[in-house]
Amino acid sequence: MVNIDIELDPHLIAAMLEMVQAANGAMRNRLLIKPQLPEDDPDLQEAWEEGLLEDLKGDCQTLLNLLQSNHFGLGQLRIEDDTAEGVLRA
Repeated sequence: MVNIDIELDPHLIAAMLEMVQAANGAMRNRLLIKPQLPEDDPDLQEAWEEGLLEDLKGDCQTLLNLLQSNHFGLGQLRIEDDTAEGVLRA
């Protein structure tokens, strides 16, 4: 469990939420950058990108859920370890 004590202006939270929503919407079914694996294997590249996109979408949704919660930015926040990792990756 991760404990964070954070107080943020509601305008800052709204701006953060807008930015994450825009990024999440922009990557709907594709990555915004084209990562390249060192090997020239199109099947591996495609599978790796699909997995990366799926993980990134999940992490962005975790961050959106946190930003939209009624308690975010109002003081002490308790986050489960796996949730905290997703928020940091997003």
